[in-house]
Amino acid sequence: MDCDDAQSGYGQDLIKFLYCLRMLVRDTNAVIFITIPSHLFDDENIIKRILYSVDNAVRIESFTGSSKETNPVYSDYHGLFHITKLSALYTLVPFVPPSLDLAFKLRRKKFVIEKLHLPPELQESSEREQDDITAIPKTCGGFKKKDVDF
Repeated sequence: MDCDDAQSGYGQDLIKFLYCLRMLVRDTNAVIFITIPSHLFDDENIIKRILYSVDNAVRIESFTGSSKETNPVYSDYHGLFHITKLSALYTLVPFVPPSLDLAFKLRRKKFVIEKLHLPPELQESSEREQDDITAIPKTCGGFKKKDVDF
């Protein structure tokens, strides 16, 4: 038996477990929170089947050890929080959050999820100004490039 065969067997057992657990919990007032490290499964089909078998799924991307760790844009955050799947049980219209760009911070005793706000671009370059002016069509509303003030 190869490692791939053993891994797919474990994946199949996990999927079967999730379906049985879902059937047991469906009509109760219970919440089950399971964490699964996706890097342990090489097969994308197993991950897709796991996502299909759950009601809600999120993915956490840590900045530790990546190029984003030293990027000043992400200096206030410790990672990104991706909403992969939201449930639509007992609703006519599913909930869609106002922003899917989320990041998380680790505080002493808190795990804080916030909207990812990128800092404004404060530097103006001559290259940028030329791009904006040339993007205006010459016949836009009957005025020419020289008539436009920025």
